[in-house]
Amino acid sequence: MTTATSPSARDETDILALLASLRRAHRDKDGAAIAAVYANDAVVCDLSPPLAHRGVDAKAKQAWLDTWDGPVELETPPGTLDIDGDLAVHR
Repeated sequence: MTTATSPSARDETDILALLASLRRAHRDKDGAAIAAVYANDAVVCDLSPPLAHRGVDAKAKQAWLDTWDGPVELETPPGTLDIDGDLAVHR
């Protein structure tokens, strides 16, 4: 017998897996894997110049990652992750 998973549970699982893959890509310093999770027109604010931009350029991200010694850790600050469908908001 298989148990059906509700759309909201699948969405939450998918979003949490995406966030885990993004943390792993930062730790492994994999610019292409980081860029792959973003839409081309996503508004992104991060530490690599320029600080605010649309989309992620994999080569530029890799060049920035290569300036760091050791892994780059991506942490989620304390708070709540609200998930509704394919939208997740951290508060």
